[in-house]
Amino acid sequence: MVEADDTTAQDLQHIAHRIVGMAGTVGLNELGMAAAQLEDVLRRGDQITNARQALLSELRTITETNS
Repeated sequence: MVEADDTTAQDLQHIAHRIVGMAGTVGLNELGMAAAQLEDVLRRGDQITNARQALLSELRTITETNS
């Protein structure tokens, strides 16, 4: 298992890309857009705080809706 401290920006970009694809497959468009924004921010090397927060917020919404 990969620890959070061992995760690189490239790893996060790959994870975000996979979330984009999965979200599109199952129709979770808002999640896909949030993940795409995070992926883009990581690709550019920008500060990820806002994009990360948007993705986490969308994940919370999905989990609360489906609980």
